[in-house]
Amino acid sequence: MIDLQRLKSLRSGAAIRDFIESEFSGDVERLIDALDENLNQLLRSDIKGAERFARQTLALAEHLPPEWNARLISQQARVALWRGDYQSAKAQYSKALRQFEEHRNFEAAARLRKGLVEVLMYLGQYREAIATGRKALRYFRRKALKTDEAQLLTNIGNVYHRSDRNRLALLYYTKARKIFAPKGGIPLAIVDFNDSQIHRFLDGWETPPGKPIEDLVAALLGRPQLVAVFSGRLPDQAGAHRTGRRLVVSIE
Repeated sequence: MIDLQRLKSLRSGAAIRDFIESEFSGDVERLIDALDENLNQLLRSDIKGAERFARQTLALAEHLPPEWNARLISQQARVALWRGDYQSAKAQYSKALRQFEEHRNFEAAARLRKGLVEVLMYLGQYREAIATGRKALRYFRRKALKTDEAQLLTNIGNVYHRSDRNRLALLYYTKARKIFAPKGGIPLAIVDFNDSQIHRFLDGWETPPGKPIEDLVAALLGRPQLVAVFSGRLPDQAGAHRTGRRLVVSIE
């Protein structure tokens, strides 16, 4: 566990190198992995603390080999995603992606695209989100990275759901479920939850007359395309997100 105060105490390149040597046997990757683990814990419990932690990790970049800079930038992107600052998250993910590809770290680039798909979805940039996801999907399938493939299938399914293409969403969830099923656990529970949300939503439009008006309004606001029809204009991306965010879970 690396806390914020410990990071702040590393004020020079020599101090950082000594820390990596003593705590991680000189292995920079182990340091970055530990930073990722700490950040993920903070994101689940203390978003402000996560922001402070991520800012401090970025300060390490000038003292580390340049090929690790993209990992630190992707941490900033992850914080922006959890904070709901999707434009910033997109910019940070895109910057990290370019650096991964410059260093020919194509596996890391593919994994980063899982988070970028989610960001693009929240921005309403569905075509770009699908194209981004499919590019990573080809890599995962070529390298037989089944867990990554299933996680990405889930996220692409979420994009189709938010763009009101629910049949395709269910198709992608089904593909993800086949991969997750043997091991079960949280990933399978996420897919089943997302799948059930679609069926619950679709079933809601098939109930008999007399349905409470609040339920109808809630269902309407969950479909940005229908909002556009009734309002006579397309909602802006931020507005669509505020009223149209569905309860589905992505996997990064």
